[in-house]
Amino acid sequence: MSIEVRLPDLGESITHARLSVWLKREGERVSRGDILAEVETDKTSVEIESPADGLLVSVRVAAGTEKVAVHELLALLEAVGDVDASVGPASAPAEPAPRAPRVAAMFPDAKAAPVAPAAAWPAELIQPRSADASVTASLLATRMAQVAGIPLASIRGTGPAGQISRADVDAVLAPAGSSVPARRQVPARVPPPASSPLVQPADEARYDLVTLSPMRRVSAERLTQSKQQVPHFYLRIECAMDGVAGARAQINAGPNGDGLSFTAFTLRAAALALRKVPAANATWADGAVRLYKTVDLAVAVNTPSGLIAPVVRSAEQKSVVALNAEIRALAERARAGKLKPDEYSGGTCTVSNLGMFGVTSLYPIINPPQACILGVGAIEERVVVRDHAPAVGLMMTCTLAADHRALDGATGAAFLAAFRELIEDPWLLLL
Repeated sequence: MSIEVRLPDLGESITHARLSVWLKREGERVSRGDILAEVETDKTSVEIESPADGLLVSVRVAAGTEKVAVHELLALLEAVGDVDASVGPASAPAEPAPRAPRVAAMFPDAKAAPVAPAAAWPAELIQPRSADASVTASLLATRMAQVAGIPLASIRGTGPAGQISRADVDAVLAPAGSSVPARRQVPARVPPPASSPLVQPADEARYDLVTLSPMRRVSAERLTQSKQQVPHFYLRIECAMDGVAGARAQINAGPNGDGLSFTAFTLRAAALALRKVPAANATWADGAVRLYKTVDLAVAVNTPSGLIAPVVRSAEQKSVVALNAEIRALAERARAGKLKPDEYSGGTCTVSNLGMFGVTSLYPIINPPQACILGVGAIEERVVVRDHAPAVGLMMTCTLAADHRALDGATGAAFLAAFRELIEDPWLLLL
């Protein structure tokens, strides 16, 4: 009996993915739960598991294929009972010329080369993780290095904290004397029309053409649609942060201090404000508005592949300390490309904080179908008026971008007022 392996649902709004690599070959026996392949979405990498024991009889989508549709047929398995009944020692197909494990799937143009039996392979080529705990790498980069027999410790990582990405392994695998990664296809340069007086072929020497990652490409398409189709309006508010700064310093200096970030206090204030003004905790639904009973707060995180917003579920029910720990863990998994689809989909509102980069204020673009996104700027000393006299205080600028179809200006203003009341009184956040 044939068993179909199809691309599963990968999360809200995701319709296509890139099939990065096959980890099993045609004719290879597999067990239920074995990783057959890996696919990339605009958000993360996802492993495709075998649904049953059997034989991988047919691969229908080649490695490297872009825009594979959700539910598209990827491969066919033959159930293990059928395989055992129909395949015996006398009729077993001849073993193909051995190749390095999984290299055929990752590098289809590579020539076959004899290799030692699996039992004789070094352990580091079989284990799924590097034995060197000080080396960090994405899952795909780790497996690519293992397949090629390259120690991770010999690869220079260009990601956060030196993390090794697929691009870093590609650079090592590039042919000698070539600056183009072995697996990456560079689009052919097309000269401009002869009638164009502004762009000349000689201009090509002035720039490098960078191909967008799947995440950046899809983000670009979605944000373009959002700005074109969603009627944005913006509201801005100034918040005094002296109280939060003092409370944070006091807590972090204590014996149980856990490095609380300003972002954790901001998330707590946003979650409680959305609970207080539920009309802002909404999404647009084709002529209707969905008002959510819990605050599922998405938090924008920058990764080597682009921007992603993991979601903190029921954020209004979590303390500052709990929010701090959860967003830290989600951000680490996001940068490693290990988020699951349900960890970055279904948010009801987004918070985007660029204060750590010194950005005073920002005007973010709404992430549909969410109705609003809060942009948070840097905390900085400014001259302010207090008790009818000039003084120096810590201030933070926050800007709300809202979908005018789902909420009006008064609702947005009520949310910002509730947010400011909470963020300016840290004890309301710590209760």
